[in-house]
Amino acid sequence: MALRACHTTVAAAIVAAGSLMVPAQVTGGHREEPVTAVATIAACGGESLTIASTITPAGPAPRRIRGASLRIRFEAAPLYGRTRRSREFDLGRTTSARRFQRFSGLRAQTYSGLLRYRWVRRSRTVLSGVVRTRRARAAGRRGNAHCSLRVGRRPVDTEPPFITPAPGSGHRQAGPIDVRFLVHDDLSGVALVLSRVDGGPFVRGRAVQISGAGTRRLEYFARDAAGNQSPPAVATYVIE
Repeated sequence: MALRACHTTVAAAIVAAGSLMVPAQVTGGHREEPVTAVATIAACGGESLTIASTITPAGPAPRRIRGASLRIRFEAAPLYGRTRRSREFDLGRTTSARRFQRFSGLRAQTYSGLLRYRWVRRSRTVLSGVVRTRRARAAGRRGNAHCSLRVGRRPVDTEPPFITPAPGSGHRQAGPIDVRFLVHDDLSGVALVLSRVDGGPFVRGRAVQISGAGTRRLEYFARDAAGNQSPPAVATYVIE
């Protein structure tokens, strides 16, 4: 009994000193992963980032993935907004892979990356997983967990300008009516404002004077510097 107690005391001392390594599956009850997958952001700048990835068996390749097809997909996930996804790449019957994926045309934002992988036998997924980018080495390149793009892709102007006359349609008064156009464009700016009265020639400008008694018809539209044009609109005025 004394000898057993002595051995127990020595073993406890060794463990406390950090000299005894016990397998994780024994102490923690955690199952070791059959593969090691690492993803990192290997390049970051301008309006693009590149994700590097390495997938290898943690030991002898598990029987279930031998002869199965490895498929991977990359994602660039911004702090705010929608995630950009690559197509799924079929790398064929392999148990390991080294791959890069570049995402371009990204907006100014902070991004992290994701690597999704799965082995497919016929139409059934036999093993799958997902890892997030981290500060590590993958595919021979050292990278970071996150990417901050300070410039990013410039937004594209696809919306026409907003234009409205003042006073509005239906206004009635004696004498000539001076109409001004309120015009606004978010991105490229207003380039042109055209209007005409009663089917006459179009004239440029953000103001027009309508004279002559009766009901008068005013047509108008605007165009921005990107070439987007507002739909032609009509307002009517009554001069007494």
